[in-house]
Amino acid sequence: MMAKMWKAAAVVASFSVLAGCAGYDQWAESTNRKMNSGWTEMLYGKQTVDASALPKGMTVNLSYGKGEGSGIPGPAASKFYDKLLGDVTYTKSCKNMLTFNVAMFNDAGAAIRTEPVVVGPYTAGTKALISKDVIADPQMQKSNQVTRLVLSSAKCI
Repeated sequence: MMAKMWKAAAVVASFSVLAGCAGYDQWAESTNRKMNSGWTEMLYGKQTVDASALPKGMTVNLSYGKGEGSGIPGPAASKFYDKLLGDVTYTKSCKNMLTFNVAMFNDAGAAIRTEPVVVGPYTAGTKALISKDVIADPQMQKSNQVTRLVLSSAKCI
């Protein structure tokens, strides 16, 4: 009888620990995102987003932030991922996909890169989250200080 109670207590403790870990992971990821976006804004300033080329009825909230890398950022890192984070809302439904391009510019006005953003089958009026990895060159971090995002080429396919 006592052994069964100990087993039951061990199972309850295990589930409590696992639930706590899952909650901590979500909290840590959310905190990390906020810190990364705050760090990016502190380093590069707030990005301006030019959405004038998008069709009427399409609203995109987007920001560029520092992400994660494999290895230590700098000359030794082979890949370093930055992030495009935000959401898109459109008044039309897209049977296959909703796409648009994001051109990234630095403070000198030089184009750094253009990234396509693709949202799968889209239902009109819903908010679709955007979380896209952007591979950055760790050796060129100073030259890709993204301060302006230009949205273009929206297609509803």
